[in-house]
Amino acid sequence: MRPLLIATLLLASTAAWSQIYKTTDEDGNVIFTDRPPADTGDNVESVETGHTNSIPPPEARPDLAPRERSSSSQDTAVSYSVSITNPAEGTTIPMGPGNLSVSASTTPALRGGETLQLIVSGTPWQEPQARGQWNLTDIRRGEHDLVVTRMDSEGAEIAASDAVRILVLRPVRAKN
Repeated sequence: MRPLLIATLLLASTAAWSQIYKTTDEDGNVIFTDRPPADTGDNVESVETGHTNSIPPPEARPDLAPRERSSSSQDTAVSYSVSITNPAEGTTIPMGPGNLSVSASTTPALRGGETLQLIVSGTPWQEPQARGQWNLTDIRRGEHDLVVTRMDSEGAEIAASDAVRILVLRPVRAKN
């Protein structure tokens, strides 16, 4: 019912648009308008626009219709990847409080319900999240392997990045 109403309104409105007037002002400028000018003199003429070119939409081809797939067959057809974009392999975090940022990218982009989990030296860092940015604080001195895993909506691992090894330098507290 709604498409029929919209089509009727469009046809009625195009009929109103079909009348065009051409007028020339005192300076010789030609003006086209959809309303007749207030001063109807000899310089106003009605312009016939003819029919608008249009073609009907092509018929839907059944061989090009979207295919319904089960989620398991869809997952096997897609190649998932995760990579850590920052920090680079072998990065040394200079003396300081042990703070750093980690960034990861995914291919394809995360879908509804999918999350990323950062793992620092074998331990998950905070809760899984839907964005590939983490701010780490107070990371202890030494070497650490960073890995990011991609998980589906049920928490099962879909893909994991290669490990990126970093070195964190921190001052050693002297024992009294």
